[in-house]
Amino acid sequence: MLLKSASDGGCSRAARRVLAYPALVLLLLLSQLAASPANAQSADLQVSAYTWAPDPVPNGALTTFDARVGNNGPSAANNAVVTIAISANFQVANNPGTAFPVYCSVSGAVGSQTLTCIMNPFGVGANVTFQYEAIARVVGAPATSVTIAPPAGVTGLNAGNDSLTRNPTVRTGVDLRVSKVAGQLSYPGAATATYTLTPSNAGPDVSGAVRVVDQLPPPGDLDNVNASGSNWSCVILNAAGPNPSAQCDYSGAAQAGAYPPITLTGRVAKGIAGSITNSAFVQSTSGLILENTPGNDSSGNVVVSVTPGTDLSANK
Repeated sequence: MLLKSASDGGCSRAARRVLAYPALVLLLLLSQLAASPANAQSADLQVSAYTWAPDPVPNGALTTFDARVGNNGPSAANNAVVTIAISANFQVANNPGTAFPVYCSVSGAVGSQTLTCIMNPFGVGANVTFQYEAIARVVGAPATSVTIAPPAGVTGLNAGNDSLTRNPTVRTGVDLRVSKVAGQLSYPGAATATYTLTPSNAGPDVSGAVRVVDQLPPPGDLDNVNASGSNWSCVILNAAGPNPSAQCDYSGAAQAGAYPPITLTGRVAKGIAGSITNSAFVQSTSGLILENTPGNDSSGNVVVSVTPGTDLSANK
């Protein structure tokens, strides 16, 4: 009886230990769950593209930058933060809704500006491209970077694709312009018409690589054309053809501001009546000196009236 009783007691204790083991494991699992964040989430955020135009950038030009960011999941990342370290050679104007999206803000002094953008919503599969504008202000190619970071409560999964760094090249930039005026509003047939062309460079950089081209009327309207000016070398191209032009290359010192004027003369051809129309434009002759405002390179059309001259009256 004593042996049986002892044996029964041993079996009972063993049974209790076996039954207690799963309960212990369950308690450990519950304690680990209790120690873990209740809503743990993770997302593979990515900066997939960072581009700009024009490229290369003329100094002084308004430049548009495009940044593309995405969320590869598996969790949403609403309020993810995109931080753009603006290149030291550019300036972003503090103009939300125009210079950059309204969900972004700019901070810092020119030369060390930062653009911060809050991406909300930013669900799984989101791919967002947004733009900002900046003015090139210094020649060179310092770096600019775009970085995306997850919001609080979301863990990033791949730090290797969270950032892109680029080096936009800023080259010497000029704002070339040309004005053109006729010596008078009307000329009689066979008279000598005179035009004055005044090229200029609004900068910000100096340049001597400048060409002015006057798109002449056909020789049946204006012939015997000549062009000249201080520090200008001029030639008349295709003088007898349907599309003649006067081409003048600057040979003086590099500068900003007004260049010496160019005088263009030509004989009003006999037998025409009505008007003569022509225009001029200016361009850089160096691929390393870029035009930062190409929309203002032309003088526009200059129109003069033609009246019968002495020779024309004699033929009537």
